[in-house]
Amino acid sequence: MELVGKLQPEVFNDLTVEISLFRPGPMQNNMPLQYLQVRHGETMPDYIDPRLRPILRETRGVVVFHEQVMRIIDELTGCGLGPADVIRRQLADRGRLAGIEAFVRDRAMARGFRPAVIDKAWTLLAGFGSFGFAKAHGAAFALPTFQSAWLKRHHPAEFMAGLLTHDPGMWPKNLILAEARHLDVPVLPIDVQRSGLEYVVEIAPDGRLGVRMSLVEMKGSTEKERARIARHQPFSSLQDFRDRVRPRRRTFEALARVGALDAFIDYIPRRRHELLAHLAGVTTSAQLIADEQLAFELDLPVPERSTITSLELRGRTQTDLELQEMRLAVNRHQMERFYPLFRKLGVTPARDLVDLPGGTEVLIAGVRRATNTPPMRGGKRVVFVSLDDGTGPVSNVVFFHDAQEQIGSGVFQTHYLLVEGTTRRSGARGVSVTGTAAWDLLQIQSKQAEGRECCANSLPFGHRRVG
Repeated sequence: MELVGKLQPEVFNDLTVEISLFRPGPMQNNMPLQYLQVRHGETMPDYIDPRLRPILRETRGVVVFHEQVMRIIDELTGCGLGPADVIRRQLADRGRLAGIEAFVRDRAMARGFRPAVIDKAWTLLAGFGSFGFAKAHGAAFALPTFQSAWLKRHHPAEFMAGLLTHDPGMWPKNLILAEARHLDVPVLPIDVQRSGLEYVVEIAPDGRLGVRMSLVEMKGSTEKERARIARHQPFSSLQDFRDRVRPRRRTFEALARVGALDAFIDYIPRRRHELLAHLAGVTTSAQLIADEQLAFELDLPVPERSTITSLELRGRTQTDLELQEMRLAVNRHQMERFYPLFRKLGVTPARDLVDLPGGTEVLIAGVRRATNTPPMRGGKRVVFVSLDDGTGPVSNVVFFHDAQEQIGSGVFQTHYLLVEGTTRRSGARGVSVTGTAAWDLLQIQSKQAEGRECCANSLPFGHRRVG
């Protein structure tokens, strides 16, 4: 994502190049930085030799594609493209490198290449290995990238509905829901009268196109129960819903908690609590369908056991219930409860990061949505963390090796993070944060609630470690 911001693609082939640059081979040779410097006019392209210029002109002197490696080998040795492809594959076998190098150097000298050119070309080939993309492979990835970007820009609700339905897996759904809100796409809750087995686009009460949550997010329900709900919609009453869907008690209670049955109680929150209280008090008997199914009449009095349910619900928000039953927050963002603490600490909201220059020291916070450790040039682990505070785009935080030694394993385990770091710019709209320290936000909130000092200049930890 940062590379896209820095590269600023203008034509389709820019996407093909960008996707192919982010591979171990090009990265090992520091090719992304070289490409960016040439692209933005900071340096001149280095074609190594005039005879290699036609091969490297497309990518400004940087070797990006398999085909370029093959053509360079062929130009240096005159062996032909078929044998050159075999040699390209063998570059990954370190045991063969010495023999390949001797062959390339001897043939290149015989074909009139200068020693300095041969040295530079061999360093490039040896570093590239077999880790890269064929151009057609990069283009195959670039096409859905372009299509997705177009859909996201012009039809955001439809794009988000498709993304949530097919669940590509790299990013958690809570992160995708946060992006939907950032794009001003309403997220509509599960409703047994409207929700299906896929996410669908629906007109929200305010007239905007929104995304209706799918029944598949009810984690405790069974596939058969969800299929019966979708097949028998709409329902004339709660009794009709019970008779045709035949939900288990656990499923019925979960649907009530997240508001999926609100259509039957006129969308009155107080009645939802009454419904839950009644469900908790129903006991099985011979006249019920089965132990695992629930039958009741709406006009039955609320049992005495309702006081237990009231205690269970006391202090729990709709967001708490959604996270419990779906692991997704739909009604409100789960970070909103921290906003008063953010103001005391001086936390910079995600929506304001884009306006800050590079090198600005900041405190940011959010729920950790994703953690990635891609292979990096040099071999040292770099940790990328996506933080969502609910105010704007997800904040991308990078922790380099030194910071990881300070923080420890908490960056992988802590759910709510407070991070100290410095902004890094990557294009007009691209910004990330280089993290230098991190804390468990729940611990800070707890200490603040106990009345301890809690401000930006005096965080309640004497060491720089999460946990």
